[in-house]
Amino acid sequence: MTTAAHRALTAVLAVLSLALTATLLLNRHTSRNAPPPEVLTLTDTLIIRDTVHIALPTPQTTDTVGTVTIPVPPDRHTGTIATDTLRITDTIYIRLPIEQRYYTGPHYEAWISGHRPRLDSLRIRTETLRLTTATTVTRTATTARQPKPERWGIGIHLGYGMTIAPQPQFRPYIGIGISYNLITF
Repeated sequence: MTTAAHRALTAVLAVLSLALTATLLLNRHTSRNAPPPEVLTLTDTLIIRDTVHIALPTPQTTDTVGTVTIPVPPDRHTGTIATDTLRITDTIYIRLPIEQRYYTGPHYEAWISGHRPRLDSLRIRTETLRLTTATTVTRTATTARQPKPERWGIGIHLGYGMTIAPQPQFRPYIGIGISYNLITF
């Protein structure tokens, strides 16, 4: 074998071993970059309200806080104001008391003001229970993947191969090297 052929064969083997090393390193680098886990939090809130209905509550206190003057005009048809025995044809002003009534109970307080104020009914909606649940779901992958078989390896080799020097020949050999596994068992 000539020196030029020997150099060419050495260069080809060097390029092949560099390509194999680069492929091995790239394979190791990409297998470590697994996608980050997906975290999804679901929150559900349940609010239960209790309605209390109080019909015709009675006032606790009644205070007079002022007066109001109300004009009472004469009747449009007759032109007079009907009283017991007296007929008045002019407007009368009546002073009426303004009251403030205070209503209270275990679930409410109410103040009502005016002339003869009255609280007809009271409806109270109280929040008795607020239940909040949070569920966290974590997914590492959307589909279950089988583990990828390892194809590359470094090890002791026993086999039949080609020698380079002094003449290319096929002979049995024992060596250490990088291998690509075609079949795994």
